Amino acid sequence: MKLTEVLKGYRLVDLSETVEQGRSAGPTGEQRWYFTRMFPFPPGQVGGEWMHVVVMESHVGTHVEAPAHWIDAAENREGAGKDVAQVPITSYFGEAVLIRCGGLPDAQPITPKFLEEEGVRKGDIVVFGLSGRDMFSGRAPYVSDEAVLHMADLPIKMVAFDRTVGVEDMPRFMGEKDVRKRFLGMTMHRTFCRKEIPIIECICNLEKLTRKRFFLFAWPAPMKGLESFVVRAVAFEPANEERR
Repeated sequence: MKLTEVLKGYRLVDLSETVEQGRSAGPTGEQRWYFTRMFPFPPGQVGGEWMHVVVMESHVGTHVEAPAHWIDAAENREGAGKDVAQVPITSYFGEAVLIRCGGLPDAQPITPKFLEEEGVRKGDIVVFGLSGRDMFSGRAPYVSDEAVLHMADLPIKMVAFDRTVGVEDMPRFMGEKDVRKRFLGMTMHRTFCRKEIPIIECICNLEKLTRKRFFLFAWPAPMKGLESFVVRAVAFEPANEERR
């Protein structure tokens, strides 16, 4: 069967934030650098094409973090970990499982038992979200260190978060005033970057998904030397099967 025929049986859901000058933010909510300037090409000549100069941070909107994000900083050496171009293209797509966190109490740590009950399996892309609480509010559920190690041991393929679930142990993270200690205490970033498990932050539109399991594709452009970059995250849901 042709791929085009197979894809007719799927519904596509865009899980990416729109990157917009003056509005796009990182995970902490503050505005991040994203500036554009249009210019004529050839430069200085009228009547030709229009192009853009783009100045931006690597963590803008929906983005994926490669091993270099944590490892290069920990070792204070650029190139210590793989950048987004060096991570295998197969690492950025696969079968995903949606973990809806709206029923969890305030500041509830997500445990290995909870992940097992949610059906997380080896090779999954685990997508956390929909808690209804900002991840930095002090009320959002967050992934415990034990859950991080559980996912790393399976291992999972990739992990993704919207802005409502803590990527790290948020009470500990927000309570540590020493920047270096706070950074080194980031269990998920340390563990997953060393295991070469990509981390997607600021995924969105999870409420539009109708199934617990779907296929997720989230490729960054192969930007050499960058430890993170924007992705277009798209879910493929089976359209004709009974909803689960």
